[in-house]
Amino acid sequence: MIIETERLMLRPFTMDDFDIIYRLYSDEEILRYMPNDIMDEEKAQKHLERIVSDLDEVPLVSCEMAVILRETQQKIGRARFHMDGETDTAMLGWLLLQPY
Repeated sequence: MIIETERLMLRPFTMDDFDIIYRLYSDEEILRYMPNDIMDEEKAQKHLERIVSDLDEVPLVSCEMAVILRETQQKIGRARFHMDGETDTAMLGWLLLQPY
């Protein structure tokens, strides 16, 4: 699943996306209002593995996607969709590198 807008592309994460995961989850300022702890490289790698494996869940309830600038193909963040079947609601969240 790929979502495209005029400026952005959202695509599922792959194991090649460690760079953006580590940059996001190791930045204290980005995570200031998040319930996440700062991640070192090992924790970021495990988080990426979980994100990628979640894509195989049926039904798909959590999907984190890389946010990419279409013009430059630069990875600038992540977006997460989480569906709650019990309440029939969904949540959308995002993290972006500070310049964006």
